[in-house]
Amino acid sequence: MESGETQRGVPYLCGLCGYLGRSPELSACAACAATGDHLALLDEARAAALSPSLARFLEWDADALAILDRVPEGFVRDLVRRRVEKRAREQGRTAVDRADIETKLGQWSTASVSLTPSLAWEPDAWTRISRVPDSVRGMVIVEVEREARRRGDTSVTAAAIDAAVQRWSAARVFHSAG
Repeated sequence: MESGETQRGVPYLCGLCGYLGRSPELSACAACAATGDHLALLDEARAAALSPSLARFLEWDADALAILDRVPEGFVRDLVRRRVEKRAREQGRTAVDRADIETKLGQWSTASVSLTPSLAWEPDAWTRISRVPDSVRGMVIVEVEREARRRGDTSVTAAAIDAAVQRWSAARVFHSAG
């Protein structure tokens, strides 16, 4: 924990943003508000063995924030923020800069570009998916189609997109079990 922080509470490591914290009741991550299974309880020895950099709240520079602000507000922006911060904490960083967010978005873009639709899409659903940034559109298509199949749909509808978004928001994770 950073100097001046209380040592009271149960130590935990957030699986979503990489934050090492303490909480009296372990209700939510102090950095990203993740709850439940995303918080791994640690014993004191394990917590002490982890890098102190994991216990930092990270500052974002203006360029990085400008890029983050271009990501759709809500679940997707929260996901980007958590993943960028997790990587920065793991690298012992105290701040997030333009290179950090561009690197993460670039990684997703590389993976996403090779992914294409495997189901038919209704026009209104395709219009909505077209607004998703190119860097993650392929991965979003795969996950929305997975949700459509889970629902028993033979094509992707706006309702399937809504159900997928609801599932991601409730679970606070993007990828589902394939």
